[in-house]
Amino acid sequence: MLIVFAGLPGVGKTTVAREVARRLGAMYLRVDTIEQALRAGGTLPAGVVAEGYAVAYRVAADNLALGHVVVADLVNPLALTRDTWPPRPGRGWSTSRSCAPTRRSTASASRSG
Repeated sequence: MLIVFAGLPGVGKTTVAREVARRLGAMYLRVDTIEQALRAGGTLPAGVVAEGYAVAYRVAADNLALGHVVVADLVNPLALTRDTWPPRPGRGWSTSRSCAPTRRSTASASRSG
């Protein structure tokens, strides 16, 4: 199962996503952390644009394929990232049932915890 928290910076996504992941024992995936690591590496001459999201997609897919619950924390500031998240078949994601993510809203995720 994939639970996505996406929205503007500073609205509380990270606080809620971390708590949901903790309560569910889920894998927590924060795009900001990935992007900070990519910037620190200094190997992207144009800076980090959508690369952090590409890494997040692959890490989430690997964990979903193993049957883990994934809680993703993202901003999705670009049309490119909004159009590719949540993952859809044909965009580098498995179409098998074991990897097919399920998206739930913040409200429904907090009600189930």
